[in-house]
Amino acid sequence: MKKYSFYLAAMMMAVMTLGLTACGSDDDEPESGDLDYFEVTIDGNTKTLELPVGLGIVTYMSGYKDANGKEMSLVHSEGLGLGRMGNIMMPFAVYTYKSDFNMKAGTYSFRPITNAGEVIFDDWWNFMFEEDDVKKPFETAINLTVDGKEYYSTIGTLKVTSIDKRQVTILGQKTEGYLIKATFTCTLAKEKDKSDTKECNGRFSLTYFPEDD
Repeated sequence: MKKYSFYLAAMMMAVMTLGLTACGSDDDEPESGDLDYFEVTIDGNTKTLELPVGLGIVTYMSGYKDANGKEMSLVHSEGLGLGRMGNIMMPFAVYTYKSDFNMKAGTYSFRPITNAGEVIFDDWWNFMFEEDDVKKPFETAINLTVDGKEYYSTIGTLKVTSIDKRQVTILGQKTEGYLIKATFTCTLAKEKDKSDTKECNGRFSLTYFPEDD
């Protein structure tokens, strides 16, 4: 059975960041300072969300294992509101423990949602939250909810540009994590009409703190 690790403070802070949203462009990287960010463009409309370091990313589910038996978790920023563009969720797989955290920059394919029709929701949900077959880092997929409609990534690429150690002070304590920077592009399809699609791309700079061994 999977272990659910909901960090209430993180979720509250992620929701609070909705008031910190700012329009972005493909040419200007946000001035992050002590903030991480998540930027997404859907059908030409762009939104950038600034997220507090250490509180913007949520460990949603752990208990997966890679091909060598090392523990993995799915993480994402909870409840990313994009205004009129809707709400987006993009979990991705990382190693749970510091000693296993040997992830590399590179290009990774989205986990494909093959049944972009009546049961696309079940396919996406089973992949991201139920099945035991997450076997490698940065496996990911996207869910977009807009105007009551559900869209899911059917194909996509995640390009991790850098993974660097980062030490930050949270609540007066120094904590070492990893700053992950990446860009992504994908096609989203509507749950019950695979001909209704949206083109999606973006980038993020998120700090992840693996667990101590």
